[in-house]
Amino acid sequence: NRIVTWVELVIVLKRTGVKIGWQDGRDGWWHDLVEQASDQLQPEEVYAEDPLFILYTSVSTGKPKGVLHTTGGYLV
Repeated sequence: NRIVTWVELVIVLKRTGVKIGWQDGRDGWWHDLVEQASDQLQPEEVYAEDPLFILYTSVSTGKPKGVLHTTGGYLV
């Protein structure tokens, strides 16, 4: 198993007026990054168990729980 021990970039999409924690040099606004992105990208090889995204469950009691989805089974 490969374990991620560092984070290179956090992409933030602002949908509300809630103040968020921000780390300069790591965090970036979605709308800024999209404007800078090239439309020509080379494919990146990934393993089936590499993390793809975290989806937070909707619960009526307690705190939401993060569910890690891996790249296996998704067409990217």
